[in-house]
Amino acid sequence: MDATGDPNLQTVIGINAREFRLNAGLTLDQVAVAARRRGLKWSESRVADFEAGRAAPNLVTLLALCLALNDAGCPEATLPGLVKYIAPIKINDSLTLLDADVVRLLAGQPADGPELMCPAPDDAANVLGWKRTPFERKIVHRYEAVIPDFARIAASAGATEERVSKTLGISQNLLAHLSSALWGRSFSEERDRRAGGAANVQKRGRVSRDMQAELQAAIDGVRRGHDK
Repeated sequence: MDATGDPNLQTVIGINAREFRLNAGLTLDQVAVAARRRGLKWSESRVADFEAGRAAPNLVTLLALCLALNDAGCPEATLPGLVKYIAPIKINDSLTLLDADVVRLLAGQPADGPELMCPAPDDAANVLGWKRTPFERKIVHRYEAVIPDFARIAASAGATEERVSKTLGISQNLLAHLSSALWGRSFSEERDRRAGGAANVQKRGRVSRDMQAELQAAIDGVRRGHDK
C-alpha cells in the first residue's frame, strides 16, 4: 500500500491469486506443482511470496500462472481476473489506474486513465527535477505551460526535440515548456499537424524553420527584458 492506501499491482495480483486458490480448495503445494508443470520453478514458499505481493510478476510469469491455475481447477484465473480490484491500483509512483483501465490495456484497447500526476501549478517548471536558471525562470513566468502537457512533452522528447534545443541553445526542458505554452503539443507533434500527413521532407523543413522562428521570437522577447 502507498500513502493513499492504494495497493500496487503486484499486491492486487497476489490477492486475487490467493483467492482463486482458496476458492478451488487448493493448497500452496498443489499450486506449486501445477506451476512447475507450466515452467515456473516454484515451491510452496514461492507461491506464498507471490500471493503476499512480495514477488514482482512479469507477463511471462502471469501467463504461466494462469495456465497452472486453470490446470489445477481454477478456470476463472485469467489476466483480467488477476488484476480485478475494487479500488484504484498503483502502477508506479506517478500512475494509478482503475482495474477496468488495466483490463482494457491488456486487451489492446485504449484506456482513459487519469491525467499525469504533477506538482501544483506554482511548481510546474520543477517537473522532472528541472533546475531553472534565472533566465529560464523569467521565460517560465512569461509563458505559462499547462502542467500535464509539459510533463508529457518533456518525458516524450525525441531526436527532433534534441536537435531543435541545440539549434536554439536552450535546454530540452525549456523547449518542452515553450512548446506546451505556445502550442499545447511537442515540437514534433505541432510540426506534423501543420505540415499534414502527406508532407514531403521540404515542407516539413519549412514548417520546422517557421516554428523555430516562433520559439526564437519568444526567447528574444524575454531576453531583451532580462538584459536590461
